[in-house]
Amino acid sequence: MAMQLKNSIFIHIPKTGGTWVRKALEASMHLEKDANEIPIDGIDYWGKLAHSTASQVRFQHKSLPKEKLMFSFVRDPADLLKSLYIEKFWPELITHDERPSIDSTASAQIKKYAQRKSPTKKKTFREFVFSLDEGYVTTLYKNFLQAPVGVFPYVDYIGRTENLKEDLIDFLEIAEEPFERSAIENMPPARIGASSDAAKEIIGYDEEVEQYIKQSEEYVYKTFYSSEPYLNIQKHSYDKLASLWSIKHKNFVVGPFHRQNQWEDYELLFHAMFDFHGNTTHLPLASDALVLDFGCGPGRNLDKYASNFKRIDGVDISYINLNNAKVWLKHAGTYKENIFYKTNGRDLSEVESGKYDAVMSTITLQHIAVHRIRFGLFREFRRVLKSGGWFTAQMGFGKGKLGAVPYNRDNINAGRRNGRTDVYVESPDQLYRDLKLSGFTDFEYWITEPGPGDEHPNWIFFRARKI
Repeated sequence: MAMQLKNSIFIHIPKTGGTWVRKALEASMHLEKDANEIPIDGIDYWGKLAHSTASQVRFQHKSLPKEKLMFSFVRDPADLLKSLYIEKFWPELITHDERPSIDSTASAQIKKYAQRKSPTKKKTFREFVFSLDEGYVTTLYKNFLQAPVGVFPYVDYIGRTENLKEDLIDFLEIAEEPFERSAIENMPPARIGASSDAAKEIIGYDEEVEQYIKQSEEYVYKTFYSSEPYLNIQKHSYDKLASLWSIKHKNFVVGPFHRQNQWEDYELLFHAMFDFHGNTTHLPLASDALVLDFGCGPGRNLDKYASNFKRIDGVDISYINLNNAKVWLKHAGTYKENIFYKTNGRDLSEVESGKYDAVMSTITLQHIAVHRIRFGLFREFRRVLKSGGWFTAQMGFGKGKLGAVPYNRDNINAGRRNGRTDVYVESPDQLYRDLKLSGFTDFEYWITEPGPGDEHPNWIFFRARKI
């Protein structure tokens, strides 16, 4: 079965800490045990009724509101297989109340069993792993998470067992579920006995088995333990939109092209850094400054500020966007032999260090829902700046649309470029901390109303200077 909450549905994948999650939800929401279960007809992937896939829930309960967010947890394949092995071949080591986890008090008993040679009826861990179909865990996750048509993943939020407590709290806040945070924080951590030293003696985990699991479960590691799939989603999304853009139809990629260029808010990017209104005093940026626009898209801001600086170069994750930007600047008469850089979304490897007087970015960073990627980019912005150069940007401030992502979250499984996966700044202190750690100083910010059509309560414009 799956578990239904006010705004969400929990999909319980076996061996991923789901029993602990259910207990945590019941304790923090004052729910009666099993009262919120969604019944499913037929047997599940494991041949029993205890677990329901996302597809089963959607198919058999079509009356459930589609806006309910689905969430689940995955676990490192090696750890999942270890836990499954212990439960299958050493059930005498597992107390009834703690299934499927090994009670920590059983360590002496575990060591006793470990000293014996494995009975012939029991497989070694190596034998167990190699007896399974290749990619066993990958198939398991796909069965539980993907849509019937093969879209993967199908759920809105996928946490990791390795960060169980923090990810659960994170999701409940995203979904705006009513819960007591302290009830989860004060719960004893899930006991994963297969990871104990004593259990390792039984398992006999070695390098050959480790490499086999990594290779056979490569898809899981790349999808849930790497940022590459997320960056691929970003690139694909913007390539698709950029391919629709033209001189006559400029609203793709960035929304209302000309209307956005009329927003005066954008002058906050260069507030007290450049003179837009005839004031020639206290200007950190001169008219001969070189500026880099991160996430330049089809060149809207490259054109808008072209006359204010010596040159504004562009960087984007989509080659198509970069080509469109060049076409637009030539059409608008503002092309200055601008340089266009392709980024993998993670760094600015094509840009030389210490080249620019300023780096700017608008309506880009708020679409990057992975904190560690943004933090890495902050360091890259510092690298390409001259000494004393400025970084200035805009992001969403305050939670808007249901499912929006808090600033410090790593949503590597975001299936869309914006909307429910937009990131929002909760406090200016979050930006201050990251920029300080990245080597910036003189942090300042301004909070304004958002541009038309943006669903954040506010925008935050901010700047900082390279030390």
